[in-house]
Amino acid sequence: EAELTHGRVAMVGALGYLVQSHFTPMFDVANEPVIRHLDIVLQSSLGQGAGATLLGAIMFSELHRARTGWTDPDDFVPGAGRLQQGYEPGTLGFDPLGMKPKGAAELLAMQNKELNNGRLAMLAIAGMTAQELVTGTQAF
Repeated sequence: EAELTHGRVAMVGALGYLVQSHFTPMFDVANEPVIRHLDIVLQSSLGQGAGATLLGAIMFSELHRARTGWTDPDDFVPGAGRLQQGYEPGTLGFDPLGMKPKGAAELLAMQNKELNNGRLAMLAIAGMTAQELVTGTQAF
């Protein structure tokens, strides 16, 4: 569950890193490294409002994920596990494009691809961040 979640976040983060390095229509971040954009954005009231909205959206999505996948602490039975019966990690009932394969073999292949791409994205975002920290310039 944790690796899948972090992989999904890293995939979106890697894409956002690349887009943000060239496209920032709302805030003037000049040619600063992407790792410093949040520092600049949070100096304005508009940026603080956007940050609070983003944090609220993350909070509600994480609450939904916790209520969907995990047992209530009051109902926990030692040795039974903390995930709800029938819950498959990463399956939250959100598939608006209908991309989830119907067959078991195709689903397993898709899940393995997602895990591998997530692992690659975690390494990529770490590398891009480290490069900008060391050089002090934009990576792209």
